[in-house]
Formats: sequence, C-alpha cells, structure tokens
Amino acid sequence: MKKFLSITLALLMVCVMLPVVALADEGITTADALKSAVEAGGNVTLGADITASITIPADKTVTLNLNGKTLTNEDSKDTIYVAMGGTLIIEGTGTVDNVSHACATVFNNGTVTINGGTFTRSQEKGTANPDGANGNSWYTICNHGVMTVNAGTVENKGTYSSTFENGYQSYNGDKERSNHVEGTNNAAPELTINGGTFSGGKITIKNDDGATLEINEGNFTNTWNRVVFNANEAVINGGTFNTTEESAMAVDTVGGSDVNKGLLTIAGGTFNGKITKDAGSTVTVSGGTFKKGIDESYIVDGKTINSNGTVVDKTITIISGDTTPETPKTDDQKNPATGANDVVAAAVALMAVSALGMAVLTRKK
Repeated sequence: MKKFLSITLALLMVCVMLPVVALADEGITTADALKSAVEAGGNVTLGADITASITIPADKTVTLNLNGKTLTNEDSKDTIYVAMGGTLIIEGTGTVDNVSHACATVFNNGTVTINGGTFTRSQEKGTANPDGANGNSWYTICNHGVMTVNAGTVENKGTYSSTFENGYQSYNGDKERSNHVEGTNNAAPELTINGGTFSGGKITIKNDDGATLEINEGNFTNTWNRVVFNANEAVINGGTFNTTEESAMAVDTVGGSDVNKGLLTIAGGTFNGKITKDAGSTVTVSGGTFKKGIDESYIVDGKTINSNGTVVDKTITIISGDTTPETPKTDDQKNPATGANDVVAAAVALMAVSALGMAVLTRKK
C-alpha cells in the first residue's frame, strides 16, 4: 500500500509540473518579459508577435529564437541593439521589422550570428527618383562590430538607403551611427556571409569605411544600381549576384585611402552584371563566372576566361615530334653529305657491325 501511494504521489507531481513546462515552451509573450529575459542573458524564445526594442548588454550572450513570430521596434528606436562586448545569436523562422526613420532591425556594435529569420523595413519610403528619404528610410541592418550571416533573408524595399551597411559612412567623427567612436564600436567591422538571400536598397551589400567583407555563398539581387559596393577590403568566394538593368553593377570598388583601400578579390561566384572599379582600387580575379564579361586585366596570371564567361586555368599545348615510320628515300632524298641512299648506308653499317662481332668472337677464342 505504501509503495502504491508513493507511485501515485510521484505521478501527481509530474502532472502538476507539466503545465509549467508547457508554459515555458510557449515562449515570451510581452515586451516587459522580453526585455527582462534579454537583460539576464541566455536562451530567449518569442511566444507571440511583440512590439519592443531590446538591447543586448555588453557582458551578456543571448540566443534569440524568433519561433515564427514578429518582433517590431518601439517608435524611433532600433529593433535590436547590440552593445560592444555583447553577443547575439538569432535562430529560427520569423521576422524582425523596423518601421521608424533612421533605425535598423539590427544595429550591431558587438558580435552577432544570424542563422535564420527575415529582416525588413516594412514601412520603408526612400526613393532614388526623386532622391530622398521621404520621412522613413535607413539601412535594414547596420554592422559596426563583428557579424556572421549563415542563413535568412535581408531586404529593403526602398532605393534611397542600402540594405546592409558594413562599416562607416564616414570613418572619423563622434557619431556612433555613422563614425568610428573609440570604446563604443569596432575600429575594423567584419562581415562574413555564408548563405542567405539579400535584395533591394540603393546598394544591397555596402562594405564601407574601415570594414572587411567576406562572401562565401548566398543570393544577392539589386535591380538597378549596385549589388555589392566595396570601399575597403572584400573577398568573394561564391554566391550569385544578379542585376536586371544594363547599367547596374554586380560589384563596384573604389579606393584611395587607409580606410578606403579599394581591394577586391574574386575567387568564385556567378555574376549577372558588370564588375567595375575606379583608378584608386585593385581588382584581382582567379575564379568565377561572369555573364556580362570582365576586364581581362583583372585576371591573375595563369588564368583566362572561356567562351562561357568562366575563369579557368590556361592550357599549355605540347607539340610532340614526328613519329611517322620512315620509308626508303628516293634519289632526290639521298644523304647530301655522301650522296648515298640511307638504306644502303644502313646496310653497310650493319655489315661493319657483324664483321666487328666476328673479330671479337675470334679474339675471345
């Protein structure tokens, strides 16, 4: 009987705990709870669409699971702000939106890894013609720290601001949002893209003052201007870069200073658009497929571009000697030095060798 009661009590305790576990799995549902969880650090899961602007503190690591939900900013704030020294990992499907002028979905001064989600400015109103913000425009993501994108979608529906800003609009100054500020953001921002989909904006991927960019994979599209703009140092190892207008550029590079080096290296990728540069920059190409051609002066020694627009190794043609069996020469083909036919000369040489062999045999005996 006692054993039965013990089992019954144990089962009751499990039953009592189940609602608590289920509630925890549902995720966070209010702005205040979300802010408190982020300030504490650790794993945070959205349990509902929430309007809140959150800050990742300098000494915390937060893994944010979007869980299919939407996080939208508070008025005139970035949706997610990461302080220098803070670490953020974004997981799952879902959306991070920003609806305010001059604010981003993610503004990073720390370390961020994006493994999924959609990042957008759903109320973006910037236009290139007429050229203006029209009261609501900015970068979808701004990186002034270290950021890695492995998956996800980053988009900007406007044509006034860029989709993804890496580095500084102007390196020197005291404004955190556009300049390097010692102790507040990174002296040399780094962006690595290993996958994902990126589209829109005046420029889709903008590698700005003092920054380094590495693209290993992903799909990148800009319909009218630049897919990738590089002002400092960029390496492209893979990915697909699409433009639709003839005047648009797949990759454009400019340089001329310590924070605007204009160094571009392309080792792979497919480029449906032009590759351009100014006089102060350097473009080095060792691989890739260029659907609209490329200046061959960019291609490294030992490589060439084939008829399909793909950069390949140069082939070396080795000319072998003539191995056709000889036939006896006619009179006009006799050895000019002796006037003898080569066949006759060969016979005489054979007789001489035979005679020498006999002499050797006789001597040995």
